[in-house]
Amino acid sequence: MEHPENKATWRYIGDDPSLYERCYLKQTNEEEADWSDIVQFCKALSETETWDDDYLEQVYSVLNTDEFLLWMAVSRLCGALGFALYRSWT
Repeated sequence: MEHPENKATWRYIGDDPSLYERCYLKQTNEEEADWSDIVQFCKALSETETWDDDYLEQVYSVLNTDEFLLWMAVSRLCGALGFALYRSWT
């Protein structure tokens, strides 16, 4: 398995999936090599200002917050004390 070369910043850097392959380790849609979810997530976070009226709507459109919070809680309970939203492989 190849490891990302850079830390993930959740910053939108364009629509080219290869730009994200160097930063993120894909654990879903691996067979399809589908990076559209990561691209859309980064785009929503980068191109929407937190004070915009539709900021939460934009984030919720690309992130299932209930599942994400459940994942975070289970990870913590299982002893993933040093987890982060990104992983540095250096």
